[in-house]
Amino acid sequence: MIPYGRQSISEADIQAVVDVLKSDFLTQGPMVPAFEDAVAAVCGAKFGVAMNSATSALHVACLALGVGPGDSVWTSPLTFVASSNAALYCGADVDFVDVDERTYNMCPARLAAKLDHAAEEGKLPKVIIPVHLTGQSCDMAAIHAAASRHGVRIIEDASHAIGGSYQALPVGNCRYSDITIFSFHPVKIVTTGEGGMAMTNDPELAERMRLDRSHGITRDPAKLQHDDAGAWYYEQQRLGFNYRMTDICAALGLSQMARIDRFLARRAPFVSRTVIVIVAEKSAVRGGRREGGEVPGVGRLEARLDDVDDGGGRQPRRGHHAGRDRRAQPEAVDDPPLPRLRLLGACRR
Repeated sequence: MIPYGRQSISEADIQAVVDVLKSDFLTQGPMVPAFEDAVAAVCGAKFGVAMNSATSALHVACLALGVGPGDSVWTSPLTFVASSNAALYCGADVDFVDVDERTYNMCPARLAAKLDHAAEEGKLPKVIIPVHLTGQSCDMAAIHAAASRHGVRIIEDASHAIGGSYQALPVGNCRYSDITIFSFHPVKIVTTGEGGMAMTNDPELAERMRLDRSHGITRDPAKLQHDDAGAWYYEQQRLGFNYRMTDICAALGLSQMARIDRFLARRAPFVSRTVIVIVAEKSAVRGGRREGGEVPGVGRLEARLDDVDDGGGRQPRRGHHAGRDRRAQPEAVDDPPLPRLRLLGACRR
């Protein structure tokens, strides 16, 4: 049995959490900015904004780029629902760009064609969200070239990809995007238990995301309408959310970041292999292709299950779980294509 995921927790990780539990700050203390700085240093971005999940970070990123009712957001059909739900939270419509069958990432050629067609119809998306499936970066230079021709903004969903690289630069440096999102769920490379972070090089976007993650509240004297009320005073300047990461979670993440190179080295040998799970006789399984010159974060390993010929004609493979006890969490068919889900299929324009 291949488990869905298993976190690596060291004694140093445990001690880092205990130290926070014994400190004055369980939340809104010094560990969150320290964790943000550590991640920004690794990926080469100017700003990191930590939150309680990558889903929250995707939502706030969409808001920061002005996504709202009447807008459209495009993403990959092969991803977790959070990539599209973030747009729905903003009242926007969702549509999908098909994937490259070699990598299972968003196909730049299909994106370019879809954007050109949308431009002719006056229906361009406000934002596109390419997803670095299993940690392998999308072809961000080609995606950026297609999007920038039409003034479309980009959020990289790099939930699987911290520690990976593209064109010899770290994923998350935001060279080809406005914002990049990382996840720190236990199945990812680095964990905070639950958590996420939005990376950007734009100080205004960073400030908007910080504001939205904490109720829309600020104490910054430079931004207050009444700056003479005293140090206790704050203002709610917009309707925000309680998306803050705790210092407990940040301490675990900061400790884990010290071992990110070891995590990646441990996962790297699996990139060159195809993990074959026997689900039935005569099953055909293919691994996704890794593009040359890039180092994936190896958030997960994927395999494509082809149709099965059982002697009565080819039948579609419907998933590993058929005939199994779902409570056992065996080797998993991770995420169904989003357009097949009732809610997201109905949301397509």
